[in-house]
Amino acid sequence: EDCTVNVQSSLYTGGIKLTLKNLTYEVPTGLTYDEYNFAFIHGASSVNVSDCIINGGLRLDSDKATIENCEFNNNTGSGFDGYGLFYYGKSGSAVTVSDCTFDMVSKAIVMYSESKYVYDLTVENCTFTASTTDDKAAIQMHTECGISGTLNIKNCTATGFYDVNGGLWNEVNNSTKADTNNFNIYVDGTQVHTAQ
Repeated sequence: EDCTVNVQSSLYTGGIKLTLKNLTYEVPTGLTYDEYNFAFIHGASSVNVSDCIINGGLRLDSDKATIENCEFNNNTGSGFDGYGLFYYGKSGSAVTVSDCTFDMVSKAIVMYSESKYVYDLTVENCTFTASTTDDKAAIQMHTECGISGTLNIKNCTATGFYDVNGGLWNEVNNSTKADTNNFNIYVDGTQVHTAQ
């Protein structure tokens, strides 16, 4: 409690259950984007994060994750550094984010991998705020390498993000900027996008 954890390289967990509670979790910008150096939490069977302040980004490559009642802060919009949450899971992984606030420059959550993995993300009761409108919605699915899956959004608001789908979500090949149809997306219980 009342601690700050500064993470400057990836954490290899060996399949443990990891719980972070009542602390400040910081990841600096400018880390090299690769498996070892980009401050991912790798390989945990579960990650539970609650009542934390997350400065920079939380980067997950784990089986299951629950993130609740956290405050995400980010002062850059640059590349992957600009995301508060980077969901880099494998097929069968699932992440739930609830009751969180995202105070961002222009991005909040991204799902991305260089492999054709299947994702499952639920985001509920969250508030997303961007200070600079860019070409990113609050939740981005970057599908250029073939990810697919399900996104459930419940009772969330997005202010200041790219004006697409209410600023909440955008599924796109980020290399060509072309829209894609790899995800089934639900907003407040209604399916608004269908995978093809």
